[in-house]
Amino acid sequence: MKKVHIFILFLLLVLLSTPLTSAHSLTDILPKGRLQITGFDAPDIADAGTPFTTNVTIQNRRFLPVNIMIRVDALDGVLSLLEKDIGDTQLFRIPGRSTTTIEISCTLRKGDIVWYKGEYNLQAVLLQQLPILGLTTRDTSTIRGVHINTPQYEQTKLTIKEVTVPEVLTEGQHTFTVELLIQNQGAFDTTAWTRVDLVEKPAIFPELDQYISLRGLGSEVKELGRSKEHLIKTGETTRFTVPCMIRRTEQDKTEFVIEALVFVNQSGVSQQVAATTLYGIRQEQSFLTQYGFWIIIGIFGALTAILIIVFIIRILYPAYYIKKDKLGREKQRLEKKHRH
Repeated sequence: MKKVHIFILFLLLVLLSTPLTSAHSLTDILPKGRLQITGFDAPDIADAGTPFTTNVTIQNRRFLPVNIMIRVDALDGVLSLLEKDIGDTQLFRIPGRSTTTIEISCTLRKGDIVWYKGEYNLQAVLLQQLPILGLTTRDTSTIRGVHINTPQYEQTKLTIKEVTVPEVLTEGQHTFTVELLIQNQGAFDTTAWTRVDLVEKPAIFPELDQYISLRGLGSEVKELGRSKEHLIKTGETTRFTVPCMIRRTEQDKTEFVIEALVFVNQSGVSQQVAATTLYGIRQEQSFLTQYGFWIIIGIFGALTAILIIVFIIRILYPAYYIKKDKLGREKQRLEKKHRH
């Protein structure tokens, strides 16, 4: 009877594939390390909303086959604590003492991404079906970083390659054009438009200008003109022409500063994605227009000086001469009177 008990115990150890040297109890049906993920491959770059393939390698070191399921999660947050399921397999059986590589179609949905983030972390999760317990996590892979191309993030890759701005405007020229050559270095076709502003006062923090609304911190600008919308295909370069007009209040300036901005349409809202440096334009003025104020002051000053001279010659000097002559005669009369 004792030999029968020993045989049954040995048979249970073999059937459950529990290592004889393991320190685990018999209640630990799957000792750690007997079923694990040994490889996880994902593409370096993928597009948001478009399926991409990942490869997960599973090793079953047990003697018996097991039923498993593989899930791929996108980790979110600084500490990668939030998980989003982006792809999985059906429940399948992996033979004992074998290694299997599974292809999993994954999709990072556009609603699961943020426009300013381009890098995401992926992780494969191994789940085993256990009696009563159901699907239980048995292993997780190392984290794999993937760059996800999104229309919103790729719009920031519009690059201004060339800007053509007139240096001098002739007298009476109140309109001019600014041309921009814009290249789309992103992975998606993008619809964009450009605007030219007259900059009254540059912003204290130019990189935050589109987010600052406090007067005194942001730049003070006046729109001079904007272009039509153009579709820029990925990898191509498009020329934008901006017709500009100087307002009547600005026409007496001899020099002004402009800046060109690039915008894209994001769900009906225009978002600035690029800006040029500041360009100065000189506006020629006629002699009278440029120096009219000083000429008027000069003429007024000359007339005033002439009036003062005339006043001195015609009024003050004769009065002084008459008074001097009268005093001389009175002196002579008094001297004669003293002699007598």
